[in-house]
Amino acid sequence: MLFDATDDNAAATTIERLIHAAGFEPLKAGGVADAGRIEMPGGDLHQFGLNGALLDLDEARAAVAAEPST
Repeated sequence: MLFDATDDNAAATTIERLIHAAGFEPLKAGGVADAGRIEMPGGDLHQFGLNGALLDLDEARAAVAAEPST
């Protein structure tokens, strides 16, 4: 599973195709305003924010749905 974030629907389609082609399941974390959750160290969805945890798709969906930690 790989998180992605975009406000552009055409880009989202391309991103999802690329993620699938790489052998992963895409999961939209939100729009560009939410990108910090996955891109910034300390972001709640960033690998270090999750303490390096490997999530299955259901766990990742629950993490995306949760309020971002501040």
